[in-house]
Amino acid sequence: MDRIARRLTNLKQDKIRLSKTQPSIQTLREGEEVLYLNKDNKLCRYRKERGLLWKSEMSNDGNHIIDKSLNIKKDLKVGKNIQLDGTIKFDKGVNITTKLTGSNRTLSFVTEETVGSSVTPDGSLKVYINGTLYQIPVKEV
Repeated sequence: MDRIARRLTNLKQDKIRLSKTQPSIQTLREGEEVLYLNKDNKLCRYRKERGLLWKSEMSNDGNHIIDKSLNIKKDLKVGKNIQLDGTIKFDKGVNITTKLTGSNRTLSFVTEETVGSSVTPDGSLKVYINGTLYQIPVKEV
């Protein structure tokens, strides 16, 4: 076999097959890739590499769902809206939650620090809107 034929043979990738059952480490050979249409109708690409099973989901509409945690090392920039079902937790012990009761929506800021005096909590919430500081009086309800 000459040099060009060997190069062409080594460059060729096997056709990625479409599996009817969800792949596992036991069913794939080392280096093998498989496509699988999961129960959420997302096309998933599985690859076995170094004894580990790798998975990436593809979408046909641009939406992506993350099954576990998303870690962002730098900035998160959002072009439109953020829809949240749950609680926002910050490093400094501040949680923001939202609750819908009938037609009323309540936004709660919970901190681990005492606001004002521990006997009669009295303080203010500082909010910046377009660079202007607004202080809203806060009292315990």
